[in-house]
Amino acid sequence: MSKILCYLQQKFKVIKMSDTDQLKADFSQLIQGKAAPVTQVDISNERSNSFEPVTKSNVGYIVSAVLINDVGQILMMQEAKYSCYGTWYLPAGRMERGENLEKAVMREVEEETGLTFQPTTLLSAEFGCGTWYRFNFTGHVTGGKLKTLEEKDKESLQAEWIDYVNIKTKTLKLRSPDVIQLINIARKYHSLSVDCRHPYTMPALVPYSKLIHRVVLVHTAFNGDLQVLTTDKEGLHLPTSYISPFDFSLMISVFSVIKEAFGVSNFKLQMKGLLSVEHQGAPPGSKDGLCLTSLVLMDGDENAPSPQSDSSYKWTPLTTLDPTFNVQLTANLKENGCVPLLDI
Repeated sequence: MSKILCYLQQKFKVIKMSDTDQLKADFSQLIQGKAAPVTQVDISNERSNSFEPVTKSNVGYIVSAVLINDVGQILMMQEAKYSCYGTWYLPAGRMERGENLEKAVMREVEEETGLTFQPTTLLSAEFGCGTWYRFNFTGHVTGGKLKTLEEKDKESLQAEWIDYVNIKTKTLKLRSPDVIQLINIARKYHSLSVDCRHPYTMPALVPYSKLIHRVVLVHTAFNGDLQVLTTDKEGLHLPTSYISPFDFSLMISVFSVIKEAFGVSNFKLQMKGLLSVEHQGAPPGSKDGLCLTSLVLMDGDENAPSPQSDSSYKWTPLTTLDPTFNVQLTANLKENGCVPLLDI
């Protein structure tokens, strides 16, 4: 059997990617906002081990969209629900079982406003209590017709393009003021030149049965060179942790990584935002998890703290992977370089 295997490997040139090459390939994908599927989760606990996320049962994925027209107006819908009847809100709603995030936000916009649109990027993501997530998109209208009062249904009463001044001055009766922050993020994004915006980032279709946080922890040397924390548990990779359903902040899993690597967690950290989001949602009920990849900066002295000698963690200089990574990740670390992550 071994001779046959060797023959096939030679014939078809089957070459196993080295750990360093795999890390390089994963990193290249992530800094472009794309998928790098997680195969190894390093940190877990009893609560996260036993938790199986199921959409609309024990985990809620909310989608919303901020669409801005050529004169700066915001697309808003008027609520038909009894609890908030007549108030105004962004087109938003819960993702259904079996949906992915992109399809969910396209459906919600069409149901509530009558317009079809093509999402182009995530604007922001919100994290709440480990089981509540909201993903806010922007994009461009592709068709449809704005819903009028004559077309009201259970989804909404009507939709309109609203001047921002009416939202800012609270002239418009909002269902909740939480959308103002999302609108402000969108207006800032659209005001920037393309070179100053975070890369176009859309959720990648990767199935997960758990909630996973991959941490890109970066330290900057005095000369500007960047190094990233890695672990060689079952192959060199970026640290990963399960997200507990009881976590009130995504930073809890970051601190778990820090504690395991260094023995203490009292470092000054800056959450810069998300590099990528991976989720598929199908088949429903079994693949309702996700993976969030965050970029975290460790502030401090010129020299990075040394991981514990008995740990599997080490600092990997980005220049040893690819000289261009240092430049690319430096751009991600700047203001507006990542998808904003809001802990609520």
